[in-house]
Amino acid sequence: LFIDSASNIVIPFMRTFVLTHLLGPYEFGFAAALAATYATFELITDIAITNFVFSSPRSVYAEAVAGAHAVSMVRGFCVGCFVLLASMPVACTLAACVDWPSFAWLALATFIQSFAHLEIRVNASRDYRYWPPAVASIASHGSGLLALVLIAYEFGNHYAYIAYLLVQAPVYVLMRHLLASNRYSVNYRTPFVKKALVFGLPLLLNGVGLA
Repeated sequence: LFIDSASNIVIPFMRTFVLTHLLGPYEFGFAAALAATYATFELITDIAITNFVFSSPRSVYAEAVAGAHAVSMVRGFCVGCFVLLASMPVACTLAACVDWPSFAWLALATFIQSFAHLEIRVNASRDYRYWPPAVASIASHGSGLLALVLIAYEFGNHYAYIAYLLVQAPVYVLMRHLLASNRYSVNYRTPFVKKALVFGLPLLLNGVGLA
């Protein structure tokens, strides 16, 4: 648990340390704008879907997690579309209008993340099995940091942060599938889809307020 929690502090610090040393002022500012934009979209649309599965009785776990996976995928698609639509105005506000494709790449990272298996996070909270999420986090962020260093060193621009996201996201999803003990399942017809949406709506409104 300590390793998993510490990685959430150490990894952003290491990422910023690399970017400040390998990128110029403008490109570092651009990377910071990308990071802030990505974090804002994630904050606004966070519905704590893992907490929904955790709060469901063990007797309906399989159906609850299948419905939660369906909601997660829908959320990822909707957020990705929203990011694409917002990429031009956000680019015009934080950088230059011609740089909108850099912000559009954030949509792909969000969409990929939506396919993550929820089991290992649920088990971490319910059964105190913290090693799987810690391994998934370290492996994915470690791969992302490697890509960030290589691109930042070679090109010295904000695409280093984009490379970080586009490597970290699929590795994270892959690790969560490999470390899960149950098969990944998705069910759009279960009543738990509606229950998950009702559970997440107040959190969605709270995220908008915080953002």
